Amino acid sequence: DGILKSIDDNIEDATLYSVASEFNITSAHLSRIFKESMGINFSEYVLDRKLLRATEILKEDPSISIVNLAKHLGYNTPSYFSTKFKERYGVTPTAYKKNLVKKNNNA
Repeated sequence: DGILKSIDDNIEDATLYSVASEFNITSAHLSRIFKESMGINFSEYVLDRKLLRATEILKEDPSISIVNLAKHLGYNTPSYFSTKFKERYGVTPTAYKKNLVKKNNNA
């Protein structure tokens, strides 16, 4: 639970190494126990959490630019962020944002 909270609290720069250091364990050990207990690897979990957080931020502030959103979540390349977002949700973050604005205007 502490590890998951640490990831969520520091999602923008959560890495296997940084979280392992915080809990005074090796990154190899963290990787192994994370996979055993969660059923997915550490990087997949962090990616899932980042993308979920992206949707939350877009809902809270649809005016945020995709570049700023990507930076906020720790991505150096907005295009990589957009690619991962589209793989997960089937639309680009820009299209997702447009759909949110459209829904809000029709509500």
